[in-house]
Amino acid sequence: MPTAFQLSNPEGLYDPSGNAYSHVADVRAGSRLLYVAGQGGEDAEGRLSPLFAEQARRRQIV
Repeated sequence: MPTAFQLSNPEGLYDPSGNAYSHVADVRAGSRLLYVAGQGGEDAEGRLSPLFAEQARRRQIV
């Protein structure tokens, strides 16, 4: 039986797997779907700028 979803983290973005989340969840039709917010504006090395405008700009690039 195939899994209900597949998680992925696009290359070039911070790898969040150590923090128990992923950037993308591909959910199969007929599966239960849950939306969760909270992504940050980290760069590929996981650094988070103290400036909100810079974090928001990073999120728009992705």
